Amino acid sequence: GGIPQLPEVLKKEKIGNERKHIIIVGFGMVALSFLEKMLESDKIADQYTLQIVGEENYLAYNRVGLTEYFVHRNSDKLLLSPKEFFENRDPKKWNYTIDEKVTSIDQDSKSVTTSKGNTYSYDILVLSTGSNAFIPYSAITSKLPKSNSIEKFRESGIFVYRTIEDLNSMLHHAEVLLKEKDFKKEGKMKRAIVIGGGLLGLEAAQALKEMEEFENITVVQKTDWLLPQQLDEKGGKLLCESVKSMGITVKCNMTIEELFFDENDGDKITKVRYENGDIEDCQLLCYAIGIRPRDELAETCSLVRSPRGGFTVDDHLQTNDPSIFAIGECASWNNKTFGLIAPGMTMADNLSFNLTQAKNHSPKLFSDPDVGTRLKLMGVDVASFGDYFADISEPKWLPKEKKATNNEGPKTRSLIFEDPIEGKYIKLILTKDGKYLLGGILVGDASNYTKFSALAKSRKPLPLSPSELIINKPGEDGDD
Repeated sequence: GGIPQLPEVLKKEKIGNERKHIIIVGFGMVALSFLEKMLESDKIADQYTLQIVGEENYLAYNRVGLTEYFVHRNSDKLLLSPKEFFENRDPKKWNYTIDEKVTSIDQDSKSVTTSKGNTYSYDILVLSTGSNAFIPYSAITSKLPKSNSIEKFRESGIFVYRTIEDLNSMLHHAEVLLKEKDFKKEGKMKRAIVIGGGLLGLEAAQALKEMEEFENITVVQKTDWLLPQQLDEKGGKLLCESVKSMGITVKCNMTIEELFFDENDGDKITKVRYENGDIEDCQLLCYAIGIRPRDELAETCSLVRSPRGGFTVDDHLQTNDPSIFAIGECASWNNKTFGLIAPGMTMADNLSFNLTQAKNHSPKLFSDPDVGTRLKLMGVDVASFGDYFADISEPKWLPKEKKATNNEGPKTRSLIFEDPIEGKYIKLILTKDGKYLLGGILVGDASNYTKFSALAKSRKPLPLSPSELIINKPGEDGDD
């Protein structure tokens, strides 16, 4: 009980005019959010100087907006902060480098070394290295023994969907290399295939469609429906129908067994064979089958990694080294990593608060984050909120009196509204007596997302009957 203790490294005041130096490794959305929060909350006390070291050759950009890149092809439009923010910085307070990868950490000298041979010293190190798209190397290298990197795979028409560089490579492949061929004359279909029907896969399929270079875009998903991490079967199958109606082929409950390459044409991909034996033309293959935390820096020092990947952190986001913290997709808290932006932003907020404000307040401790999402995929509104699988797995929370009386039978009930004509599906998961909203899934109409999400978070009895929530009042969120 009592007020949680602040880690020792955060208690020390600056000595005289000396400011503590923070190195931030990574220049993604979470790293930039942390930097901006630190600059704001350290304005008066001025205890810190900061430096970001970014591996990509771009300032921090919005990965969520990558689908639009094929339309405007202007990386500046994806910037999270205007260029002036970086150009007008006070270099004595904060600085940044890009196109420079941190390659090792020396915990004894408290310094990092980079791909450019530079060594930067730190008082506090914040790792925000994000994650890599997963790619099944063995399946590809068995056919292409000389290829052992994503750069080599790109030359054969195999990609992942993660960075601006990935998208530029896809564009070059589709517009330059494939333009040289007359597929119709050869009796071939010009097709791009995306393996993976989760968030990234559907974003990749939309991006490829907007490229307008392929006659057919196919999404291959090994489970029975799309977005299995966010949607139940009914919601996922409804989304599947909506995606098909936009001219994209969807193959659920399907995997690709074999890839074919043309040795006479620079080992470019030409065909795929599905598990059912069907063979189809394919000139661009994009893997979107999950992400892996980028924790390889742990190999250069004694930082502890989680068995599932990611730098192991405690509730303060502190690693086993008291001077080193990890935030975002590379941080493993309670043996869990989070591939969504919201938990990363919470981590950035908590750590910046604890570094600047916590001496005078209780520190913010990281706890189970809200992993609900609201997005527009190919024009279809999709959202999940609260404990959206509470009807399938054990509910994460129940009111005290419900725990006592809920020993037998199902602990939840679901209220479902389906409109196959309009393509809408609303599912509210409630306690057995219908008094508390635990979570839910929305497809085709997410206008009530904010209201439903707030009701689930409040853990208070509902102000209306569940049916009134769905049909009585129009959405209060507008169309944003």
